[in-house]
Amino acid sequence: MRIRPLQIATLALTACILLAGLDRLFWLHAETRLREQLATTRQTLGTTGWATSCTRQTPGGWPFTATLTLENPRLTHKTPRTTLAWGAHTLTLSLSPLHPTTLALSVPGQHALALSTSTLTLNATATSTRIIPNNHTLPFTSQTLSLAWNRNGQENAVTLFAPTGTLFLHPDAPPDQTRLALTLNAPTLTIPLLPAWLHHWPTQNLALTLAGTAPTTGTDQTFQKILIQNATLQTGPLHFTLAGTLTTTPQQDGRATLQITGLPEAATTWFGTIAPHLDDTTRERIQSMLGRLPLRENQTLSLPLTLRNGQILIGATPLTKMFDIHLTQP
Repeated sequence: MRIRPLQIATLALTACILLAGLDRLFWLHAETRLREQLATTRQTLGTTGWATSCTRQTPGGWPFTATLTLENPRLTHKTPRTTLAWGAHTLTLSLSPLHPTTLALSVPGQHALALSTSTLTLNATATSTRIIPNNHTLPFTSQTLSLAWNRNGQENAVTLFAPTGTLFLHPDAPPDQTRLALTLNAPTLTIPLLPAWLHHWPTQNLALTLAGTAPTTGTDQTFQKILIQNATLQTGPLHFTLAGTLTTTPQQDGRATLQITGLPEAATTWFGTIAPHLDDTTRERIQSMLGRLPLRENQTLSLPLTLRNGQILIGATPLTKMFDIHLTQP
């Protein structure tokens, strides 16, 4: 029996109507789930001291996905020692028919985080960020991430381009268990606080893995220990690797090892840059010093770092004073 074109068209139209109806039912169900998830999250945050607000909630996304867009969302948490605030122009929650159990959060524009303590003011801004929560884990991507901080009147800043990573948060972790873990990667970044002679080299390939363990019961500190499992960075021929442990209770103590490779190549390149501006005597002296460097090509220089009461030392030599890392639980 031949199927007539009219019958084919009727079957196709019927299938389209059914699919559109099913998609509409999914959208209505997903919108309900998004509103319920938002209400539950706000209630949970409220019980832990966070103030939340937004000026408007707008559903959308049909037919391809279900979205709930919050305009001017704000999060604020205050303690006697710490103030933490976050805000954005818009925040969008979404569910897709292809992944109906995966909630995605996206901030299409710029958003900002501000942290203030008695000794430190930190401002972080990011653009076009996407987060997919999974239990305590938050994988994220962003176009840029900028960090600017002021410690005792001294301004510093770092900007990461195309950063990606994963944040693990478990605020109720038992003592000595992981409360926070972070993996962060960025192909390029700018660090103005680096020595001026390093600025003509690109700073790139940042990789960071760290974790913070929960303190013992009855203390107001955020972490018992901060474990820097791996931190690597490259600028020109120089490669830096750092690993160690910081203890925040009862004092700011810790040990780490900083490894540097590429020093002979960096010294030679640096000398080639400044040589045309030196007189003959100075140029010959520097060239002679570089020839007596104890490091060979591809050899690694290892520096033992010690943190004692917040003071960083290389061996027994003080390097700098860290900011107060005794932060209360936000």
